[in-house]
Amino acid sequence: MENYYRAIYFVAGKYPKNVMARIIELSGVEGPIVMEDMYYSIDNEYAANGCFEELEDYFIENGIPFNRDSSSWYGVQPESRIYRPDELDSIIIRDNEGYEYVKTYQIEEILKEENMSDAAKLLSIQELVLEQNPSFTELADYQILWKDESNITPFTPSEDYEPDGVVTLMFIKRDKPDFIEPKVQIS
Repeated sequence: MENYYRAIYFVAGKYPKNVMARIIELSGVEGPIVMEDMYYSIDNEYAANGCFEELEDYFIENGIPFNRDSSSWYGVQPESRIYRPDELDSIIIRDNEGYEYVKTYQIEEILKEENMSDAAKLLSIQELVLEQNPSFTELADYQILWKDESNITPFTPSEDYEPDGVVTLMFIKRDKPDFIEPKVQIS
């Protein structure tokens, strides 16, 4: 297994202590989790295949939005993984400068299609571009709300609030009132 730089970013906010402890454990680093802008960041220079495999699985299982960036290493292209429980789970391959790209053979195959109009070819090329550079909600645009046995209405807990019983974490888009299905239940 090759080792190379990786960083993972996830929604900032108050998490139950046991959830944050599990995130730190699965990240493989002992250092602190850093808050940048409106998201948390965990950096690690050495990683098997540039991924946080167990942590990424944990985030997906629990509906926690995240981004992961891995740099290039001995011929392996840089990549990003973008996970949004309500939008996408996509691995984006980048060039060494960090830009997304579409392979030219894919464009050439479309252009060679004889049974497609020019407009249909253009739409197919546009789909390839959007696949490599999808639009998605930024991590800073999410908010964490809690719901527990004593509070029927979702709420933002105070810093000193500790749950007494089961807690459901909800990740909502700040500009939209609709909730993502809650997935994390903490006892």
